[in-house]
Amino acid sequence: MTTEERFWSKVEIGETCWLWTAGCNTYGYPMFWDGVATVQAIPWLLGHPAPGEHRHHLCKNKRCVRPDHLRAVFSAQHVRIHAAERKTCPHGHLYSGRNARQRVCQTCMNESTRRWRRRKKVIS
Repeated sequence: MTTEERFWSKVEIGETCWLWTAGCNTYGYPMFWDGVATVQAIPWLLGHPAPGEHRHHLCKNKRCVRPDHLRAVFSAQHVRIHAAERKTCPHGHLYSGRNARQRVCQTCMNESTRRWRRRKKVIS
């Protein structure tokens, strides 16, 4: 079996995504033995992106290896894309109103201020 045949034997082609069924690294991205070393499956399939670029999954599925679901974007753009996708703060409060634009959780900010005022009151 050729390396390419082995690669495609680990892909489940669905109606939308082409899912990697073999091993993944600790971040959830597909890994593949190319006959010489264990490599990331997507760069093996599509080639390495240019310096400063990342592959962004349009389908939001890290295991997808379908080429038209991946696009090369620069690092800063990739960060903006993922920041825009976040709907809640790390504590689970929904971003809304002015929070939605600034990505600062007003609920967490208010709780922090209340804790600070309580501590300040105890000290004085």
